[in-house]
Amino acid sequence: AQIADKMPMPQPIETVAAATFEQLITKREADNTAEVLRLEAAKAAALPGVVVVGADTRSLSVTGSSSEVPMVIEPPVRSSGRARLWILLAVVALAVSGVIAYQFLVNPTHEVPDLVGLSEGEARNSVAAYNWTIILAAERSDEIPQGNIVRTDPATGTKLEEGKDFTIYISDGPTLSPLPDVAGLSVQDATDQLAAVGLVVTTTEAGSEDVPVGNVISWIVPDQPALVTGDKVLKGTSVELAVSSGPALREVPLIVGMTLEQATALAGNLRLTLVASEPALTNAAGKDLIGAQAPVPGTQVARDSTLLYSISLGPDLVKLPNIVGNSYPTVEKRLLEAGFVVGKVTGKKAFRLREASSGGVRVNNGDMLPRGAVIDLTFP
Repeated sequence: AQIADKMPMPQPIETVAAATFEQLITKREADNTAEVLRLEAAKAAALPGVVVVGADTRSLSVTGSSSEVPMVIEPPVRSSGRARLWILLAVVALAVSGVIAYQFLVNPTHEVPDLVGLSEGEARNSVAAYNWTIILAAERSDEIPQGNIVRTDPATGTKLEEGKDFTIYISDGPTLSPLPDVAGLSVQDATDQLAAVGLVVTTTEAGSEDVPVGNVISWIVPDQPALVTGDKVLKGTSVELAVSSGPALREVPLIVGMTLEQATALAGNLRLTLVASEPALTNAAGKDLIGAQAPVPGTQVARDSTLLYSISLGPDLVKLPNIVGNSYPTVEKRLLEAGFVVGKVTGKKAFRLREASSGGVRVNNGDMLPRGAVIDLTFP
């Protein structure tokens, strides 16, 4: 190809049906000889005193004024037709050898076909004839089904020599989603973040002392509870959010009978606030102890609620009215007016009261008893 523009234009090839190839070569040599003789005759005629006598396909005769002896000019000696045939065959053999050597020295190249979406088997069959070294690699894809081709390296349309590495990336399924830390966010913001990475959100309510109402206290993957922030899961995985409903309600404790210091510590642990009321006589607790409270024990109240208390000034004693020896209607009326409670009644109420007791202990008219004490009555 490099010397083609320097070579003479090719001559038409004559039909060889009527003659052998060797005869054709001989005729062509004769034609070439005649051309040479004509050229030599033209050169000789240009010399002074030279006359061209005659010429054929083999020699040329000329005479000059200085001599009558003809001078014969022979054409250049040419190789025989057989020699030219061997030269031609040698050239052809050399060309064929060059082509073969080129094929050995230069690897052929092939264009990478589009394999995206094919199965592994289909992709391998498509490039089997290209003699590439196939390398398989896994890569996740949200668009390509698991087991099909995601991409190749080199990419589609690239020229690649035989023997070179050709990497096929096979889908390993959908991409994984990292678990974000949504603790402390509002339930709406947390839901938006999780949905943006393809995760499903469920919620439950829970009390919290520190997280505002409506914000996320914590989260968990129910199917994989050991997962933490940054771990990756498949899209569609469910994440459960614990949403704050605020501080839990407190159950009012019993503080009657405690010292003020004991009651303060207990209320502080429950984050309730103690507020004092006027001290009073009470039979519920001894002097200087808490003798009354409000609300009553067991009531459910919110955190930081107020708990009233009163310090006892001692027992509230009342004189037992004159009841022994009186009829039941009189006894009942006098006890209630004095602040006592009528307890168990035995015997016949038609008779006069024979005996009174409180807490299993016999009492008499005029005894000092705690206000509100229960008085049991015995009739004959």
